[in-house]
Amino acid sequence: MKVLLPVDRSEASSKAVQFVGKLLAGRGGQDQVTIYHVAEFLPEFVLTDIPEAGLTTRSLAERWATRAKSDGETLLAEQKQALIAAGVAAEMVQTKIELKDCLPESKKVAAALTIIAEMQHNAYDLVCMGRRGASAMSHSLIGGVTEKVLREAQGRSILVVD
Repeated sequence: MKVLLPVDRSEASSKAVQFVGKLLAGRGGQDQVTIYHVAEFLPEFVLTDIPEAGLTTRSLAERWATRAKSDGETLLAEQKQALIAAGVAAEMVQTKIELKDCLPESKKVAAALTIIAEMQHNAYDLVCMGRRGASAMSHSLIGGVTEKVLREAQGRSILVVD
């Protein structure tokens, strides 16, 4: 089974990782899990405040992108270790990060479109994701990113973990 496992820093995302760990633990080498993270950062034109003398908006944007990538890679490494600790063979787990620049109000859309593109361009048997992400509002039933991915599933199996 080929599984796409989009992650962020939310509790629901961690639960999805735990669920996939239980699902695939001890199954040998026939499965593949791609732990996937979209690191969003602000585009250069949005960054008009220069906090340090000599710092350009471009260098500030690059600093944000570097931090977003580093944080995302740390998250992926943590979640990979969680899967391995749950009994999933290390060789079955790969990580993938996508960097997307977006405005603060379009972060959910950018993340959802990136996950949808990954889902559509690869032959995943299952997409497993948390019900609400790190920026969830308490009154929403399904998070914006998860809802958008569900709408575009079209014949794919999606498992939503809460």
